[in-house]
Amino acid sequence: MASSLIRPDRESAETRADFQAGRIVRVLQSAVYLLLILPAIAQPQAFVKITIEPSRFAEPRSSRMRVLPNGDLTATAVSVLTLLSYAYDVPTNPSPRLLKLPDWAGPERYDIEAKAPANAAPFGLKSEEVRRRAQQMIHRLLADRFKLVMRVENKRMSDRKSVV
Repeated sequence: MASSLIRPDRESAETRADFQAGRIVRVLQSAVYLLLILPAIAQPQAFVKITIEPSRFAEPRSSRMRVLPNGDLTATAVSVLTLLSYAYDVPTNPSPRLLKLPDWAGPERYDIEAKAPANAAPFGLKSEEVRRRAQQMIHRLLADRFKLVMRVENKRMSDRKSVV
């Protein structure tokens, strides 16, 4: 009975080794790329230039706030409560959803111009995503400039029903 011995071809073994080495290099390059890019993606963006001045207008009727499609914020005669309302999707009227606000959060009014970074809202981004990104930048503005830090808690609240 004859037995056949199979020997690996030296060239194919070298080719496989080169292929594996190239594969490892590509995986390492991808890992380095991800390590460099992920912090920029994961970290919420902030406005690059912010101007905040006390408003000349004291009446709430003159209050206006716009977030432009590129993420820039323009606000005239807005209160901190208005910014909180937009940033955290809570009502501006007295609400049990907002606890322990500083006394100045409601009556004091500000004019705000805030420039978003160039990549904050790329062209074609859905309006919901532009809003979400603007909200994150306003969170940071509130923390940095007004020293307001929000803590979000989930609580059960009773429903009130009114009959008319």
